[in-house]
Amino acid sequence: FVRLRTVELGFNPDRLLTMSLRLPFPDYKEPAQRVNYFQQTLANLQQLPGVEAAAICFSLPMTGGGATDRVWIEGRPAPPTGEEPVLRGGSVSSNYFKAMGIPLRQGRAFTEEEVWQGRPVIIVNEAFARRFFSGEDPIGKRIKVGEWYPNPPYSTIVGVVANHIQPGMDNRIWEEMFYPYVNTADPPLPTMKLVVKTTGDPATMTSAIVNEARK
Repeated sequence: FVRLRTVELGFNPDRLLTMSLRLPFPDYKEPAQRVNYFQQTLANLQQLPGVEAAAICFSLPMTGGGATDRVWIEGRPAPPTGEEPVLRGGSVSSNYFKAMGIPLRQGRAFTEEEVWQGRPVIIVNEAFARRFFSGEDPIGKRIKVGEWYPNPPYSTIVGVVANHIQPGMDNRIWEEMFYPYVNTADPPLPTMKLVVKTTGDPATMTSAIVNEARK
């Protein structure tokens, strides 16, 4: 614990409440139903007194969770099939970085339109930018991610965020990518993590947040 306190986490856990949201498949078979639920739930949570920012994400920092996706860089020689870089990635909503207190190093966060309408944009962390665009400005560069579509479109990098450490206490930093909830790497998922930054003690907000999520 003492060692952990000396490490820069890359996010701010103060006043942060997290929980899992799992939509029952029979009621949310269609991607549009999932999009509507998460969009409306976040909008409602954002209006609750005491909520500073509400967001969803595929996986939380320091939990060991997360998916991996193949990556292709526009303008670079294509690696042999099966040898493409495979990096951590996950979908998020527009307020994710604000809610988690993850610093934006360059560019911008996602807009609401990009998150819910599937615009081809992407945000990467500093480790990703350093590995693939050392000495270059990564903003505006285009990368192709994922295999959900037979030939996914290129997504434009619009932001670079701070790195965060992973479990194991070895301060390991992974190259990471973040996509809008509606994206080309994954279909709209029925299970997401909810993150809520509160203005006071998050424990006092738990019941109100759970009730809103169940509507």
